[in-house]
Amino acid sequence: MDWKTCMQEGNSIRIAADKKRAAFLLKQAEKTLSIVEKIEINEENASVFFANYYDAFLELLHALMYYDGYKVKNHYCLGY
Repeated sequence: MDWKTCMQEGNSIRIAADKKRAAFLLKQAEKTLSIVEKIEINEENASVFFANYYDAFLELLHALMYYDGYKVKNHYCLGY
């Protein structure tokens, strides 16, 4: 799958840029990262630790997309 396919299949759509939504998602990602960075990773919490980093990363990517005027409906299309 590529960006063109994402757009053609409706997995990514053009919208009016939403800078307020982008700012909100950026703040949420920052909050998550500030908490996760305080946690010492170990064998018991590694999966939770990385899941939270992944969630924060997704929020950052969605923020960029909203800022540029796109809504992406799946994680695959965020990679393009």
